[in-house]
Amino acid sequence: LSVTIWLVDEKEERLTFGGSTVYTEAQAADMNFFSKGGKEMIRAIANQNMPVDLKKCDDDWVEDLTRTYEMETKESRIRYCVPLIAAHQLIGIITLSEKVFYESLTFEESDLIKTISDQAASSLLNIRLSESLRQSKELEAFQTMSAFFMHDLKNLASKLSLVTQNLPLHMDNPEFRQDALKTISQSVV
Repeated sequence: LSVTIWLVDEKEERLTFGGSTVYTEAQAADMNFFSKGGKEMIRAIANQNMPVDLKKCDDDWVEDLTRTYEMETKESRIRYCVPLIAAHQLIGIITLSEKVFYESLTFEESDLIKTISDQAASSLLNIRLSESLRQSKELEAFQTMSAFFMHDLKNLASKLSLVTQNLPLHMDNPEFRQDALKTISQSVV
């Protein structure tokens, strides 16, 4: 079987190319899954539990799906669509081509593919959650640094504010002028 993994974005509106045993990223980009966004494919597969045989399933949604993506399913010889579901969320879709002798999958093969897809979905979800956690920690570090930076700026601004408030009163005092210059030069550096 040739295998291609399509990842679903977090809003479940677009398919993106994950990887393939037959397509390069450029070849996958030419497919309609990208130009149409893959919404029909996402909606159709989201409610499935087992691999869907696009040639043997008589449901209306399969006919609509194969009509919508007729060129893609014929050119790439996509016969099976397998949902990647983890935590009740569609993570992606695996598309498979025909078996070598064009036979349908047996129950055992379908069950094995389902088990593999569950493992792949949970791994992909872990990757997605790890990336989200990394971004959150990065944002938290940025906020901490910003807080320190703002604290230092406020201290400098208050020093300069005190100098400018007292300047008209103590302009004639040489000690004040020297201290004011020192404060200003330390604030600028």
